[in-house]
Amino acid sequence: MAGLEKKKILLALDGSGGSMSTVEFVAKVMPPVGSEVVLFHVFSRMPETFWDYTQEPESDVWMNKMKTLELEHEKTLQAVMQRARQALLDADFREQSVTVEIQNRVRGIARDIAAQSKGGYDLLVMGRNGGNPLNGVAVGSVAHKVIGILNALPVCVVTGKPKNQNIIVALDGSKGSMRAVDYLCSFVDKFDGNVILLHAMRRIGFPESSPGQDNPFEEVEKTVWEDARQLIEPFMDQAKARLVEAGVKQDNIMLKIATGVPSRAGALIEEAQNSRCGSIMVGRTGVSQVEDFNIGRVCNKVVQRAKDMAVWVVP
Repeated sequence: MAGLEKKKILLALDGSGGSMSTVEFVAKVMPPVGSEVVLFHVFSRMPETFWDYTQEPESDVWMNKMKTLELEHEKTLQAVMQRARQALLDADFREQSVTVEIQNRVRGIARDIAAQSKGGYDLLVMGRNGGNPLNGVAVGSVAHKVIGILNALPVCVVTGKPKNQNIIVALDGSKGSMRAVDYLCSFVDKFDGNVILLHAMRRIGFPESSPGQDNPFEEVEKTVWEDARQLIEPFMDQAKARLVEAGVKQDNIMLKIATGVPSRAGALIEEAQNSRCGSIMVGRTGVSQVEDFNIGRVCNKVVQRAKDMAVWVVP
């Protein structure tokens, strides 16, 4: 399978110096020919913390200072966005295919990004805003909110500086995880690394025995894992066959099953780190999908905990 004929990509940037890591990742992963990239920023004319207050400042001196800061902020932002655009052009993206769009904040950063994403895009790429030093503020809160709002668009959240081409795909036997495999197949023209297909089985939750005593539930647990293994292995073989058909070399595809892990998200991140993976690809929801939740628990935890990786969330 060749790459998709045309991709319209929304690259949401926060205007910080760290934004360039996200731009560099797009330049490395996405095909320059056939990709249309919109560099997008939601511009807050007041500091983010100011929106917590209802009263408006009345001091002319204060307002003049704010206006000066706003103009300096806008000037710096324009420079960052143009530098980002030039980085894509230097990576052979077409001049007419890379545009900059700065929009004044309307409903909030996450909601404004989500609203823009619904304008005919094939992919949203954004960084995870993890630089807030305030205690109690969730890492990647904007990214989490955006993913929670969008339910039909692939989202790639870039954390830190992904350095490696290897990618790990979470497989749980669901249609969502197979869609993640199919989505990866659309990138093989620009992909040159190993693919790990990982299925993680958590501990079943039987009580632990006292030290030195046999666990009477151990054999039951092993039996359950073996039954699950027999169910997932044909699914993993099918996923591998699709990747091979798309152009990935068989020797570059590894099938792994982890048993007894305390956390599936933790198992994914640990395996990604040990195998030097730059990307983790997950389906939005898995076999335990509940209608009341817009985003799977495993997906959410991976986005929150990943470091120097890109997390691809495929609906």
